[in-house]
Amino acid sequence: MCEYASLFVCLRVQSYNKKLNAQMKRSEIFQKVLTIVSEHTEISEERILSIGRKNEEVDARSIAIHYWKQYGLDTLYIMQKMNRKYHNSVMHLYNMYEIRRSTNRYFRTTSSIIGQEIAKNMGAFQK
Repeated sequence: MCEYASLFVCLRVQSYNKKLNAQMKRSEIFQKVLTIVSEHTEISEERILSIGRKNEEVDARSIAIHYWKQYGLDTLYIMQKMNRKYHNSVMHLYNMYEIRRSTNRYFRTTSSIIGQEIAKNMGAFQK
């Protein structure tokens, strides 16, 4: 389920993520991912966190949730930061990520670019 080209890079990123989570605060990870997703999708942070149902907002929200979970944020924390009452809305978007990725070429490309940018900004490839 790793989107990187080689297994070695995937394992390296996962190993670094564990170290990163110990070093970075959850709020820093949340904000960094939100900022990068907002920059690349050209959708404001407020609209990503809102309950808007436009396709581009839902796509950006789904990408953000995927990377928050990938970098170790738990569902309840994401739910609270997004001002949601129920964790189901977060879990639904997280579970729909792969379906959106497999059926929508623009979503797949944007998600990959955002993932590389997040990894670069969080220093995932540093020794």
